[in-house]
Formats: sequence, structure tokens, C-alpha cells
Amino acid sequence: MFIVRWLIALLVVMGLSFGFQVTVSAQGCNGSRLRVPTDCSTIQRAVDAANSGATIIIRPGTYRENVEIRNKRRITLEAERARNNRPVIVQGRGFARGPIFEINNSTDVTFENAFVIKSGTVGFEINNSRQIEFDHGDNENMIIEENEGTGMVIQGGSVTGRGVLFRNNGMGGEGWVMEVRDAAIVNMSNSLVTAHPNGGVLVTGGATFQFIDTEMSESPGPGILAQGSNVQLTNTIVDQYEQAGIILEMSVGVFVGGTISANGAEGILATESEVGIDGTTVTMHPTNGIVMRMSSGQFDGVIITENQGQGILVEESELSLSNGEISGNLNNGVLLTDSTITGGSGAVIKENGERGIDAINSNFSLSMTTVSDHPLDGIRLQNGNGTLNNNSIVQNNNEFGLLVTESNLTLGPSTVAMNGKDGVNLRASTATIVESMIDANGTMDDTSVGVRGTESSTLDMSTSQVTNHPDDGVQMTDSTATIQDSTIMSNGKDGLRLTRSSAVVGNSMVDANGMNDATSVGIRATENSSLDMSNSQVTNHPDDGVHLENSTATIAGSTINDNGNRGIYLENSSMTSNTTEVFNQPNDGIQLENSSADMNQVTSLNNGGRGIGANMSTMTMIDSNTTDNGNDGIELILSSLNGTNLQITDNGNRGIHGADSGAVINTATVSGHPNQGILLERSSLGMTTVQILMNGSRGLEAIDSSTTAGENTQIEDNGSDGVNLTNSSFNATTTLIKNNQGFGVIAKDSTLTLITSEVSGHPQDGVNLTNSAANLRDAAVQQNQGHGLQAVDSAAITVVNTALLDNGQNGLMLSRSAAALSGSFVNNNTVGVQLMDRSSASLVDTTVQSNSSDGINIQTGTIDFSGGSVIDNGGHGIIATMRSSLAIVDANISNNNSDGIHLEQAALAIRNSMVQNNNGFGIFADEQSVGSGQGNTVSGNSPDLSDNLTTIN
Repeated sequence: MFIVRWLIALLVVMGLSFGFQVTVSAQGCNGSRLRVPTDCSTIQRAVDAANSGATIIIRPGTYRENVEIRNKRRITLEAERARNNRPVIVQGRGFARGPIFEINNSTDVTFENAFVIKSGTVGFEINNSRQIEFDHGDNENMIIEENEGTGMVIQGGSVTGRGVLFRNNGMGGEGWVMEVRDAAIVNMSNSLVTAHPNGGVLVTGGATFQFIDTEMSESPGPGILAQGSNVQLTNTIVDQYEQAGIILEMSVGVFVGGTISANGAEGILATESEVGIDGTTVTMHPTNGIVMRMSSGQFDGVIITENQGQGILVEESELSLSNGEISGNLNNGVLLTDSTITGGSGAVIKENGERGIDAINSNFSLSMTTVSDHPLDGIRLQNGNGTLNNNSIVQNNNEFGLLVTESNLTLGPSTVAMNGKDGVNLRASTATIVESMIDANGTMDDTSVGVRGTESSTLDMSTSQVTNHPDDGVQMTDSTATIQDSTIMSNGKDGLRLTRSSAVVGNSMVDANGMNDATSVGIRATENSSLDMSNSQVTNHPDDGVHLENSTATIAGSTINDNGNRGIYLENSSMTSNTTEVFNQPNDGIQLENSSADMNQVTSLNNGGRGIGANMSTMTMIDSNTTDNGNDGIELILSSLNGTNLQITDNGNRGIHGADSGAVINTATVSGHPNQGILLERSSLGMTTVQILMNGSRGLEAIDSSTTAGENTQIEDNGSDGVNLTNSSFNATTTLIKNNQGFGVIAKDSTLTLITSEVSGHPQDGVNLTNSAANLRDAAVQQNQGHGLQAVDSAAITVVNTALLDNGQNGLMLSRSAAALSGSFVNNNTVGVQLMDRSSASLVDTTVQSNSSDGINIQTGTIDFSGGSVIDNGGHGIIATMRSSLAIVDANISNNNSDGIHLEQAALAIRNSMVQNNNGFGIFADEQSVGSGQGNTVSGNSPDLSDNLTTIN
């Protein structure tokens, strides 16, 4: 439209240059309607004659004069409309003669219809005048052109214009299209400013200038220079100035709609100014689109595109940015230095030549903003504060999504996705990430992670997702992280990696990471890192769920399952774990190497290896459970365990295996294993209130100098021996060893102590000793199908206040062994006490009663019997053969079914004893036997004495 009007005006001017003459009326120059040249020969005369309210009608033509309007009110200068739309041309009488129109101290002066103002010092000079109006129709323009200096100078007052065409002013080499000074107020609309050898519009001295629906273009200077003034452009084009499109210095600029394009420097340059931009396009400048220095701005719906520097350069300024698009600029979309940017609702920053936003010593707070498709970072923040929220998106940038250095970042809810390197990279910085998606970054670099923190950074992430990165999900080095209610999933390597760092993880899911590396784990902590995890799940990783090296961990209320190797692995580390489940690992549930663990209410079950394996480590376990694991429930190698209230059940090998280790267990159940319930090698075990039940092999096996102490312990229904000792020791108090399918206790080269304990119901011996020592006190060895107590090549066997009862073979069986019984009962066995092969026994205050065969049977042995009874046995009370010897004092040998004492090649010394009422001889001795006695009672036997022992009494 502007170009059409310009062409029409040009044709009119050309038409008027041929042979036009002016005829002046003979009537006087006065009245309210004055015609030029009919009533008044010149415009000046008409103006001088015009009173308030007058209209001056000027016939189309060319008028060579300089017109001054001074001290006038309410006058109108109207260009008469001719049939061919010829204009009124007012042409100065030479550049030196001054303005074409000079308006001084006037009010309400109106120019209507088509004027051409040209060839003066300036076109218009308006001084201290108000309500000066240029009003032209849709097909007409006032044309101000080819003046020596400025097209229009306005100093003070107010001017309104519509349809004004400014062109080719400043012919003398200086001047502007317009100069607006000294608090003047100017409003121009539907105008055209073009082709000036100097600048566009100068606004200074507190003036206010407004262009509406105007086009400005093609001048060597700036489009608009505002100094200490106000400028408003609405739907205006500022185009192809050789300097900046708009320069604001200590001014206010408001730009609505329109385009600022292809100027020779910045589109807008604001210094110590206030700028408001709404729906404006700033494009194709050789430097920056917009520059803000020590200024403030509010941009809404701005399109800043294809500039050869920064889209927006902000220095020591404040900017509010909403909606709009910043794209295709050669450098950064937005470059902030010592500045602040806020807003951002709906803004798109994309496809710029470097970064989307580069903030240095600056702050930003943006919402609903998209930053995408940059060859470098989406956003770089250095030494500042940044907030990105309300569903903002940072994506498809070739380097980092957000690179944050020595700064504070708040992110969320937002999305950081498909950037070439890390999604968020923190360096000596702090980040708070809330309700955000960090997804599929690392498209250009397979070492990229979702969130990386280094150099003492701090991460606080909640209700967010970190997914699909080629390397780790979250990686912290020399830094700190808090991760709550979040998901770290499907990353190429570790879910969370800590190096010399600490992390708090709560109510989170770490799942299925390690797609690109079979050695990946869910959470990895190394080099003095610390992990505090609660109410979280770590699952489906190709290697360990949680992997610690030289680090510490607290794990509570969590689930670690279905990982490809171990659930938890500690190396040179320590862990405290509460209410945690570790299950369905193909290898160990928990493995410790040179580490320590304090576990409370921990369950390790259904793992393919050990429930818990410890090597050179220390463990404390309370209220914990290892069940249904493929190998041992707990394995200790050069390690220690202190456990209370444990359930160690149904594992695939042994319940507990200790090698060169030590363990203390209180209130535990060890049951249902196909091999030993407990196997000790060169180890020690203390047990209190422990049940070792229904294991497929031995209940407890101790070898190679192992030591075991048990109290209130039950070893029952195991598939082989209850206790099997080799070169080891077992000390049990108030212990029940019952119904095991082999020996109750079998000891070789070992030491056994049973206090107030019971060994019963076994198909073989209750206690079987080989080259071992035993101490039984207040115990019961009963109802075993073999011997109650059998000792071979053993010594230091002490049996005190103990019952050897109801065993299927002998109560006490000694072979090349020695035993001392005191206050004990040997009842209801086949033979009560049998000594063979140079064995010896001392029985004090002991009762040997109701055994189905002999009470005491000695073959090549020695026995001292004092203060006890041998009564009611089914065979001899005592039988000694093969050079055996007996010493009996204060004893009662009565009511036995055969001889009270039977000697064959034996020696007897008896005194103060009773031998009576036996069904055989009281004492029988063959000819090779010897005997002596004193103070004995031998009576009621049948007969009382054999013939060669008549002096035994």
C-alpha cells in the first residue's frame, strides 16, 4: 500500500512540472475560508490573514515560498483535490532560506490532503506548538522530500500525522527524516520513510514519538535514535538502515507488530533504556538482533531470526521474554552477561548458530520455553541462577542440553531430550529438578549421561525421569545428589554412578539400565562415596543392582531384584540396611569383599548364588532372612557375623558356611538345606536360641580347628549327623540335639561340651568321639539307636549329672579311651557301660540301672566305681574280662539278672559295698582272677561267692 501511494504521489509531482501558472484573485485576502492563490496570492499571506477557525484552501500547484505559522489557533491548510489528484507542492526558495514550514507557538493546526514539501533547510520546523495534525486520505500522502537537512523538526508541543511520506531528506549531508525534541509528542501513522542519505528519526530531550502502520527504510544512519525519550512503533517496518534499526539511549521504546530487518548493525540497540516489544520481527542484521545494555525489556511474541550475531545480547540488563521465536541467528539465541531474563511463556529458541541461551554472571527464569536444535548447548549458565519450568523443552541440541557452571539451576516440570551430549551437566553448581523428563540425550556422544555433576555440585531431583542415555543415567563426581520419587531407567550403563560423591535416593525406581554394557549396574558408588537409599527399587540390570567400592551405603525399605549378577556388592565398603529385600539375582543376593554391613530386617531370597557372601568382611544382621537361594544362605570367608532373629531357610546348599571366620547368632532358624545347616572351617560360632532343623546333611559341621558355642539351641531332624566335629570344639548349653538321621554328635580330634543339653532319637550313636575330649554335665543322651556315648582313642571325657538312657546299644562305650562319670544315670541301654581295649573309667555316685544286658562290661580295661549303684540290669551287674581290673567303693550292686560281679582273668578290689540279690553269683571269679575286699555285704545272691573268693568280705 505504501509503495502504491508513493508512486501516485511521484506521478502527480511529475505532472505538475509542466507549464503550470498561478492566477491571483482580485478579491481581498480575508475571511474564514481563504483560497490560495485565488483569495491570497501566497500561502504565507493566507496564513497571516487566517483567524481562529479559518481554513486555507490551496489549489494544486507549485509554491516557492517558506511559510511561517506563528501564534495561530485552529487553522486548517487544505490541499484542494484536483481531478487528476495533483498535489500542492511547497518548494523552498533555496536551502539557505530556512524551513518550508515553520510553526511557532501555535495550536490546532491541520494539514489535509496531498502536500509535497521540498527543498528547504528542513521540511517542517515545529516549535512549542500543540495539536499539529497532518491528515490525509487513503490515496493521498503528504510528501516531505529533498530538504537540505531534516524532513521534520518538532521541538515541544504535539504532532499527529497520517499518510506522510518522508524521502530523500538530508540532501545537504546532514539531518534526519524527523527530529523530535524537547518533550514533544508525535504520533504518525500509515506513513513511509525511505531513501535518506542520513538517519531516520531522532527523538531526544524527553520527547515522545509514535509510528503506526509505517514503513521506514534505506538510510545510512540508524532508523530511530532515541535519547532520553519515548518511542512507540506499531505495525511498523524499520528496514535496511546502514546502522542500527533502532537505538535507544536512556529512553523508553515500545514496539508492537511490524518488522525490524536487514539494517546495517543491530536491529534494536538499547542502552540504559526500557524496551517493550510485542509481536515484532527482528531479522537479517549483520550483527545482533537486539542489544540490551543496562536496560530493561519486556518481549512478547517477538520473532528474532537470521541475524548474524546474537539473537538477543543482554548486558547488565533485565529482560522479560514471553511467546515468540528466536531462531536462525548466527551466534546464540540469547546471550546474557550480568543480566536477568524472566518469563518465557511459549517462547521458542531454536536453530541458532551456537547456543540457545548463554547466560554469564546472569539469571534466568523461563516457563513454557522451547530451546532446540543448536550446534552447541541448548542453555549454558555460568555463575548465575536459572529456572526453567512449566513444561519447558530443551531438545535436539548438538552438545549439552543444559551446561551449568558455578551456578544454581531449577528445572521443572520440563523436558530435556535428545541433545548430543549430557542432558544436564553441572560443574560446581546446584540444581533442583522437579517433575521433569531427562530423556535420550547423547545422540552425538556415547559417553553422555542424563544428569552429570562434577566439582562439588549438588543435585536435588524429585518426581522426575532420567531415561535412555548411552552412558549413565545420573553421574556424580565430587558432588552431592538427592533423588526422590524419580525413575532412572533404560540408560546404556549405570543408572546412578557416584565417584567421591554422596546421594540420597528415596521412593525411586532404578530400572533396566545397562543396555550398552554388560558390566553395568543399577547404582555404583566408588572412591569414598556415600549412598542413602530408602523405599526404592533397583531392578533388571545386567550386572549388580547396587555396587560399592571404597564407599558407604544406607539402604532402607527398598527392593533390589532381577539384576544380572548380584543384588548388592560391597568392596572395601560399609553398608547399613533396613527393611530391604534382595531377590531373583542369578548370583549372590549380597556379596561383601573386605567390607562391613549392618543389616536389619533384610531379606535375601531366590538368588541363584549365595544369599549373603562375605570375604574378609564384618556383618551384623537383625530380624533378617536368607531363603531359597541357590547356594549357601550365608557364606563367611575370613569374615565375622553377629546375627539376631535370623531366618536362614531352604537355600540350595548350606545355611551358613564359615571359613576362617567368626559368627555369633542369637534367635535364629537354619533349616531346609540339602547339605549342612552350618559348616565351619577354621571358624568360630556362638549360638543362642538357634534352631538347626531339617537340613539334608549334617545340622552343624565344624572342621579344621573350628569352635562352636551354643545355648538354648535346637539341632533336630537333619538328614545326617546333628553335630559333626573334626579337629574342632563344640560347647553347648541347654541344647537339644534330636532326631537327626546320623549321629547326634560325632567328634574326631575334637572337644565337646554339653551342659544341660539333650542328645536323643538318632539311628546311630548319640555322641561318638574319636581321639576327642568331652564334658557332659546335667545332660541327657537318650533314645539313640546306637550307643549313647561312644569314645574311641579318646581321653578327658567327663560326664557329670548326666543321663545315658534308653539307647539301642551301650549307654557308654569306651575303646582305648578314658572317662569319668559323676552323679550320672546309665539306664535302659543294652549295656550300661562298656570298656574295651585298655579303656578306663571312673564312676562316682553314678547309677547303672535296668540295662537289657550287663550293667558294666569291661574287656581289657580299668574301672573305678565309687558311691554308685549297678542294679536291675538284664545281665551281669559288672563283668570284667581279659586282664581288666575293678576298684569298687561304697557301691550297691543288686538285683541284676546274672552275677553281681563276674571276673574272668580280672582283678577286683572292693570295699564297703553291697552285692546282693543278684540272680547269679554275688561275685564270680575264675581261677585266673584275683580279688580283695573289706567291709562288704554279699548276700542274697545264688550263690553269694565263687569258691576261690571266699575271703572277699
